[in-house]
Amino acid sequence: MEAVHTAFDELHNSIPQTKMVEKSISISDVKPIELISFIEKNKIPDSARFDGKDNGYDGWDDILLSWDVSVPTNKEEKLSYCRKVFNDRAFRKVYQKLTNNGYKRTSPSLEQVKEFKGINLYDLYQSKNFDKIICYFKTFFISL
Repeated sequence: MEAVHTAFDELHNSIPQTKMVEKSISISDVKPIELISFIEKNKIPDSARFDGKDNGYDGWDDILLSWDVSVPTNKEEKLSYCRKVFNDRAFRKVYQKLTNNGYKRTSPSLEQVKEFKGINLYDLYQSKNFDKIICYFKTFFISL
């Protein structure tokens, strides 16, 4: 469990606090000579690029200027990140800890894995179901 606790701490220190979101504005009605003043008036950053709105038929419906902005991640996105990443991080930490202490990685049987189908390690950790987490990792390692 020491390795799982370490993975949990590292996970929470790596949760993305921001994400990039694309913003865009139509320029189909803007004359080329007015483009610079349009950009200044709408406070469009220098990082903007010419883009198009896909019409679904291998063409564009609109001509756009697009750019990326950083926005805070919400609670659901942070939870989704944790649920998606924790299993892999915990497994790597446990693997490292156990193989350095005389255990060998083994392939579990289908019957062993069936018990954990649909279970997320992050959810188990959050509910403090440490016994179930230990049982999960026991299916992947044997003592030499």
